[in-house]
Amino acid sequence: DDDDDEEEELPPVVTWRQLESLQQSIQSIAAVIAFMSISIAVFVHELQYRGFVPPWELDCANPAADRVLCTINPSCSYGLVNTTVADNVRILTCFPLDDNRGLIDNLKIGNSALTLWLLVTVYFYYRYEANILSLRNHVEFVDRELEIHWLYTSGLQKWFMLEGFFLIISQVPYYSTDIVINSDLFSTRPTVYSLDGIIALLMVARAYEIWRWYRGYLFQRYDSRAFAVRMHDQPMGSVLAMRVIALNNPLLMSFNVFMLVLSVGSYFYRIAETSTNPTSSLYYWDSLWFAIDTMTGLPVPEDQIQPKGQFGRVLAFAVRIAGILWFSSVVAAVKNSMRLSSDENQTLLWMK
Repeated sequence: DDDDDEEEELPPVVTWRQLESLQQSIQSIAAVIAFMSISIAVFVHELQYRGFVPPWELDCANPAADRVLCTINPSCSYGLVNTTVADNVRILTCFPLDDNRGLIDNLKIGNSALTLWLLVTVYFYYRYEANILSLRNHVEFVDRELEIHWLYTSGLQKWFMLEGFFLIISQVPYYSTDIVINSDLFSTRPTVYSLDGIIALLMVARAYEIWRWYRGYLFQRYDSRAFAVRMHDQPMGSVLAMRVIALNNPLLMSFNVFMLVLSVGSYFYRIAETSTNPTSSLYYWDSLWFAIDTMTGLPVPEDQIQPKGQFGRVLAFAVRIAGILWFSSVVAAVKNSMRLSSDENQTLLWMK
């Protein structure tokens, strides 16, 4: 009887499939949080979007500027700095935009809370991953509270710290400033970059949480995945997931890559050219059109939306390289879809 009581007190065994299901649920929460935080960061930047900052030659504060072509610049001003006896340099200084300040600070506080929630969620994701590895390495595991196999012993601590380093980047509440570059190294005119805009670009890296959720969803369709991983010691990582997508539906993958590069590249270009390009700073569609033109190589150049700063030109070069790789993938996908099957080859051989 005592032996029967001891057996009943043993904790229930947790299977690999149960751990994966719990881990995928955690990752679903992380994906939703990541999407919400990215959207809030972009919205915060748009609320304090400064737009085009004219050079001194086109500033209406310049008495020598053309009254018809000049642009009013209420949030920035040019100050005179005496560098030598003969030369005077105009230095651009910008002031914080106070419109919607209360709403912006509340959104930043909410996004900071989402960031902490995301870090905790990712931590539990790695805790489940550590226990899955223990089962994969044939270690006996009967602890349902996840208190035995830590990240350090399973080699996952460095990956969690690296991911946490990128996730902790967030817009700071009650603090907004602009980075003004007066050097000619980056552009022929002074350039202004919003700190919240730069942080919003860095927070786009949180989209990896969405991809990891989709990657887990992709592998769930394979019922024998646990056996395959044990036999071949091949982790179900991002490279394998992309290969699976490319093999199953290469045209769909090419379309997804195109939309990803198009959306991210156009928004990056909008921020990079916001202070130097009057057209791209007004309408997002102009930045989107430039990204389409650059990525596809269409012979429809628009002089008004061409990059004026060095950052915009570097970004345009990167988008063009991505467009070449995308076009190569489309050609390969079309070629693969037109390949004859074994039955069709046999039929043609019999016909000959």
